Amino acid sequence: MTYQTTPMPLYSTKEVENAPKLHSYDSLDEAAIQCYNEFMLVARIYYAMKEAACSEQSARMTAMDGASKNAGMCTALTFLIQTLLYII
Repeated sequence: MTYQTTPMPLYSTKEVENAPKLHSYDSLDEAAIQCYNEFMLVARIYYAMKEAACSEQSARMTAMDGASKNAGMCTALTFLIQTLLYII
């Protein structure tokens, strides 16, 4: 199983201030833009942590599925060998 990484840009305060559609919603002062930028950074960090946890859980589930299939095959093979030894 492979995962595709997606780069997520982090914008500076100047880039946020110069965004073309930002001022169409509200008149923003410097403090509001700073709060928005901090919130955006925290949201990206939380997203990365959530993705890491989900990826780890997915890897564990895949490993357990493989182990369960292997155990099932070993059990069937052991039963087959015991049956053949009993017949002989």
